[in-house]
Amino acid sequence: MRQFSMPLTWLVCVCALPLSFAAESNPFAALAGSIGTTDLASNPEAKVAEGRICFAAQINGQPVKLAFDTGASSTVLFRDSARRLGLNVREMPRARMTDDGGPSMGRAESCMLNTIAGAKRIRPDVFNCEAFIPGNCDGILSWNELKDSIVEIDMSRNSLKVLDALPSDIGKYTPRKLVQAAWMLGFECRNGAETVRVGIDTGSPDGVWLNPRRWQNWCGAHRDSCQTLDCFSTSDDGMIVSEVARAKDIALGGLQLDDVPMRSFTTSEARALDGCDAVLGTFALTRLTVIFDARKGVVYTRPADPGPMAYSYNNLGAVFLPARGRDSGMVATVAPHSAAYDAGLRSGDVLVKVGGNTLGSFQSDPVKVIRNQCRQQAGTKVMLTVKRNGEKIDAEATLREPVAN
Repeated sequence: MRQFSMPLTWLVCVCALPLSFAAESNPFAALAGSIGTTDLASNPEAKVAEGRICFAAQINGQPVKLAFDTGASSTVLFRDSARRLGLNVREMPRARMTDDGGPSMGRAESCMLNTIAGAKRIRPDVFNCEAFIPGNCDGILSWNELKDSIVEIDMSRNSLKVLDALPSDIGKYTPRKLVQAAWMLGFECRNGAETVRVGIDTGSPDGVWLNPRRWQNWCGAHRDSCQTLDCFSTSDDGMIVSEVARAKDIALGGLQLDDVPMRSFTTSEARALDGCDAVLGTFALTRLTVIFDARKGVVYTRPADPGPMAYSYNNLGAVFLPARGRDSGMVATVAPHSAAYDAGLRSGDVLVKVGGNTLGSFQSDPVKVIRNQCRQQAGTKVMLTVKRNGEKIDAEATLREPVAN
């Protein structure tokens, strides 16, 4: 779910800020003519950006661009887009997300939505989270709007299609029971006596999230496996620094995934996703082709045909966040057994320079600059200067990918 979420009891749409998705398809083009099946790999009406599936739609006959999100319980328009479309919005005081305490969530008047699945009348929710959605989208399309369709998601090919019928090779897929994992699309995986409930969140560029019990069990069986970190924020948890492991393979009931990043649920995710064992973000979905037929309550999965795509890990194994109560500086959290730790960096160090440049010299957001430095190719050397107990320390870290366990 990066770095933004609505209150988890109502709607979750998280877009992990530090993570990146490797695939980018054709540029988005204006909607022309009727809307039918969308193939992100060849149709200019859609694209994948930072792990989100974006495509063209219409509201009241006007073009919009929406991010398809199986982790969203309802369809959302951003305020500027609702204003551009001329929709009246009724404010809802149940959620407040602005600094001045004013209501930030509303509901638009009834309008006609035309998507790849056809036309239907909806009342979208309205709030602001544009900063967390790539590609200048106008809003978020909930998977609930496609419940009357057969939908194929193939992230390995950057493809989302609405199908007229199940494909002729459906016998190569494994049928699974479709369930709702809290607010999101999900399914059950069975392997003998074990039944694992798995959610799908196309609003997250992550690999696999595990519930706390499964995470602890996995880490206990794979010591020293968490060799890197990521950070993101949610409205419920605030800023989170999360351990990240690289799993050579992981079995979720009868579902097998190879070479994927993993993390644990956050506190609020664990609370809201009670009864859910794992969630698959869009990177994990590059290992699968998924077809869901909500009318019959079935999700079909099979391993993706193309070779595995590479994930962009934090190869430094440290994150730096703005210090609270200080005029400047970004404070380190360092993973044991990481490149940063081996270079002499420790949690609590205050970053002064990256690559010989002070933080104030960067033209863009220093958080993004540091994140990009951390995700350079393994073997790259990164020079950092930190301050510890008033003393400046120079360190040279040689980036390396986490070892798959």
